[in-house]
Amino acid sequence: MYLYHRRKVNGQPNLGWLRSAYFSQIQQLVRQDPVYYALVAATNPERNWRQISFPYYMKAVLPGDYIFFQHLDINVKRYLECGRGKNRIQTSLTLTQENEEECTYVVPGFHSKIAKWWRDLNTRHEGSHTTAGQKIQDHNGNCLKTSDIYTAQDQEKYGAPVPVVCSPGDIRISRPEILHGSGSSKMNGVAKTKRIVVNPWFVGIQEDHSTLDIPESGSWELYSACHRDHKATRNTPSGQFNVHGLPPFRFPASVALRDISALSDALVGLRRWDDPLVMRERDVLLGEDEAASWAFVHRVRARAIQLYKGNVRLARELEEEAYGGSSYYWQKREGKSIDVQYEVKRAEFEESEVEESEQSSAEESEQSSVEESEKSSEEESEQSSAEESE
Repeated sequence: MYLYHRRKVNGQPNLGWLRSAYFSQIQQLVRQDPVYYALVAATNPERNWRQISFPYYMKAVLPGDYIFFQHLDINVKRYLECGRGKNRIQTSLTLTQENEEECTYVVPGFHSKIAKWWRDLNTRHEGSHTTAGQKIQDHNGNCLKTSDIYTAQDQEKYGAPVPVVCSPGDIRISRPEILHGSGSSKMNGVAKTKRIVVNPWFVGIQEDHSTLDIPESGSWELYSACHRDHKATRNTPSGQFNVHGLPPFRFPASVALRDISALSDALVGLRRWDDPLVMRERDVLLGEDEAASWAFVHRVRARAIQLYKGNVRLARELEEEAYGGSSYYWQKREGKSIDVQYEVKRAEFEESEVEESEQSSAEESEQSSVEESEKSSEEESEQSSAEESE
């Protein structure tokens, strides 16, 4: 349904993101899952158990989308000066099968090399007026794009990006200092397969229960209101302005998934973390009694699934009421031809795929002819040498 309603927002390309889906049922389910939360709390460097999910859109890559990027989601200067941003654990849940060309790429162990790389980078570009030099000198945001400054020399010295291929249901967890990106250089940045990923973006809440680990990204009160009203924020989890634009209205078929548990409510800002019921459930989940923890998990997940199924039916009804004859579910029920919204027309993409395939076949055929010719020449030469020897 959400892919069917995918559109460019303010004329901006989607770049493999589904900006109509901020509060789909699967996103709300993942954000409120107790095991996912426990993994984030356990891997947080300061073991900060006060977390809230940033209301982020879903990654939904379609063939033809331009998806290549490489960056660090921290302010490198501030991180090295005072550790700012070190607690922002990055995670994702994959819903489709990935391959080595189209998945997340990371530079393993980069957290232990980032300081030396940054010193080398500044030395290399000291006094430089190039685009790369200016980017390094002006770096003051909480995101640093690195595709043009992390060179082949850097890759040899500090490590090359490697693919992290996930299967449906896999969760990827990484430190914020890990340089990462999407897509390999072999694919020219253009996707050839569908890829669906949920990014719950858990953000730590400071002791005042208002300020977040990255203050520029908003506040607990802002996130709470967004989850309550199902509206997007103007900033990204990194605190950058949302340059790709915001949906101009709440998605009409958006149904709130609520009242799963007190702890689940806290993860989306519907309860505070100092609520006695929230703290009681937190203690059970993160406590030493493993049997009690898993009993709590199974109970919460059973209720979540029950509510999820009911909400899916409601979402279908609301989507049809809102869009009428243009509704995804109406057209599906009427047996109409339904296609998701490709930014590159499917026919054009498939045509380019055929051209690439034909070109590849031609190159293989040419290579085969060359090899056969060389083999024939070698055989003739050997025969001639044998005859001369005789």
